[in-house]
This record gives sequence, structure tokens and C-alpha cells, in this order.
Amino acid sequence: FEAADPSEYTLSIHLKDVNSGLHRDAFWAKHMVQPGPTSWCHMDKTRLRMARDIYKDPQVTQLIWLSGDSIPLKPFKQVYAAYAHSQHSQFCVDEQHNRSEMWAVWNRRHGMLFSDHEAEMRSLFKGVFLCEDEDLYLNAMRKMGLDEEMEKVCPMWTNWGPKKGFMYNQAGERLRGPGCGEKKNYNPMGGEPAHPNTFMSVCAKGIEELVQDHRAFFARKFDKTARVVETGEHLGEYLKKLL
Repeated sequence: FEAADPSEYTLSIHLKDVNSGLHRDAFWAKHMVQPGPTSWCHMDKTRLRMARDIYKDPQVTQLIWLSGDSIPLKPFKQVYAAYAHSQHSQFCVDEQHNRSEMWAVWNRRHGMLFSDHEAEMRSLFKGVFLCEDEDLYLNAMRKMGLDEEMEKVCPMWTNWGPKKGFMYNQAGERLRGPGCGEKKNYNPMGGEPAHPNTFMSVCAKGIEELVQDHRAFFARKFDKTARVVETGEHLGEYLKKLL
């Protein structure tokens, strides 16, 4: 956002960890919202409350959901050019389980349908157990007959294991691959269906491959202290040079 025109974006940040220190940064602090209830699989009520507030700004055309441990893979201008005037939403779809990742892009019309008709949307799934963050919105789009207004694209790269139906490629192997330093540079519980890898340090080749991948604009999960093994630089500083 350092090089971005403030008239081209608005930010809304939900910070649950008050001890993170982020609220002491003036830039981020002015965009923070009142914390709401969140838990694994069930962040939707707070997300929809945030969406309703965001859509009070008539200039918002696309809402991009980002994780707190995500990094940018493209400069702001490229992201803006790709999304600002799109009439579609993007969902990272797992067809085998008929669900999508919560890190999606909502077109204004679709996002307002979700946020303005929350009760009606939930009633479609009454009596069915849901991981709302992954089950609710894709299925709502399909029940409303809006498949043609939806792109099955993963704007957020995540290092899921191959058994997960979301986007998967070999970049994760190169982020932690041979010669990358510590063996414990990623979450050893990661790579399985419920636990994508969290990277504590990364190989330069893997990051460069992600930046060059035209399919993804963002990536997660990266520890806030993550460094590039070959150079010792903080990942954020290294990305500034690549972007």
C-alpha cells in the first residue's frame, strides 16, 4: 500500500490479537474495526458485519478477503487493474467437497447479496452442519443460479497437501526444499487437509516462483518473522525488491 493511491482502495482490518503490536502502527490502526466473535470455520458473522460497513462506500467494486499471515505476490497496480472493473467474483473451489476457501474476491453485487440477506442465506442450509467459511458462499452462489458470474480461481496461494482440493503446486516444495537451511522451517503438522503449511523461513527460489505465477495475487501462511534463508533478509524486505 506504500505506493498505492489511497483513493483506489479502502482497508478494513479485524485484529483479534490485541498483543500483536499492529495497533501501535498509525497506518494500520486507522483501518481497524471493532473485534467480533471468530473461531475456526465460523468467522462468517464478523465477516458479514465488516462487509456491510465496507459497502457503505459506493466506490467499492470488489472486496478481497486476506489472511493476517498472507503476503502480496503482485504490486498494487496489477491487483487493481485485474479486479477494479470485473463483474465476477472469484472462489478457490474444492469440487470434490463442494466448498471454497474463505480467501475469495466478492464482486459488489454478490457481496451485498450475502451481507444484506444473511438470514435468508442461512435458511437455505437449515439443519445442515456447515464450516461456514468454506461451505456457505460458494453454495449460496450456486443456489442463486449465479455460476456464470463466478470464476473458479484461487487468488490466494496456500500450501495445502495434494489431498486437499484447493489449488496446489510444487512451489511449496521449493519454499522449503533442499538447501533451504533449517529442517523445521515450516509447520510439521502442515500439508494435510486441515492444516496447510506455515513457513518460518523460505527459499528465495520458491518465493520468486510464486511471484511469477500468474494465477495468484497473494499467498499464505507466513510467520511474521519469516526470513529468506539465502540472504537472511526479512521476507517483507525481500518482497519489496521483487515487486
